[in-house]
Amino acid sequence: GYAIAIPGLEVKVYKEGRTEIERKASRVAFFDSMINQTHVKQVVILDAEFDSRAYDDDLLNNRVDIIYEVGRKALMKKKRKKMKSAGRDLSHVVYVPANIRETDSDWGKQLVRNGYDPRRSTLFICEEVLFSNRSRVAEDIVGIISDFLEKNPESYLAFDYFDAFSVRRNILSLFMAPFNITNVWFGIPKAGKKNGARSAEKWVKGLSLSVVEHVRMDKIGYGFMKVTAADGEVDSSSESESESDSDDDSSSDSDSDSDSGSSDSDSASSG
Repeated sequence: GYAIAIPGLEVKVYKEGRTEIERKASRVAFFDSMINQTHVKQVVILDAEFDSRAYDDDLLNNRVDIIYEVGRKALMKKKRKKMKSAGRDLSHVVYVPANIRETDSDWGKQLVRNGYDPRRSTLFICEEVLFSNRSRVAEDIVGIISDFLEKNPESYLAFDYFDAFSVRRNILSLFMAPFNITNVWFGIPKAGKKNGARSAEKWVKGLSLSVVEHVRMDKIGYGFMKVTAADGEVDSSSESESESDSDDDSSSDSDSDSDSGSSDSDSASSG
């Protein structure tokens, strides 16, 4: 769905997205608005190889003291070289060479070694990170961030996700529209057609996190969340039929999501 990001205001989804372009328009607006909304001293961007937010002066507007970009060593080295040759200011950017896509990755330790202080307020950005990894890796990433969030109640994680049901559906879509689908491997467990928003929030709470903001696009089983380790109130925005659809999973949903959120065998690859 399309979204508008206005500094100081929350994202507003005003059209249900049915294409990759529309979904990405919403995604970019959401994460940009998180930097505008969240008054933190540090930003950590995971899988930051091709992310340019650290160099967007209009977006940052002196809001953030330091940005840590975590990514694979070779790509981060090439990125830093290109940014220097372009004359960009790198004084506020710290490159952290680490592959978060590896099982048992030590990216959290590498982050601390490169100067990250979890006691200072932080915004973690996981844009197209969780669902593009296997389930164990995705859950490990959230677990590491959760430990960091506990150090400061004013630290947050912003991420986007697919439902488990959508992961199954995307596998079928690969055969029909292979160039219109993003890598999708991990879906929120037990999230189906009628209970996606509620299941996503339950999954977050099960990880000892609290939902601060939740934007949903139910028709494609996709959404964005901002969460924290502190107690927070849920602010759910959705264009779906209604959240009054209760916890009842239709039989087809139960079959669809019984394994896809937690098993590596239920995975889809990109076109």
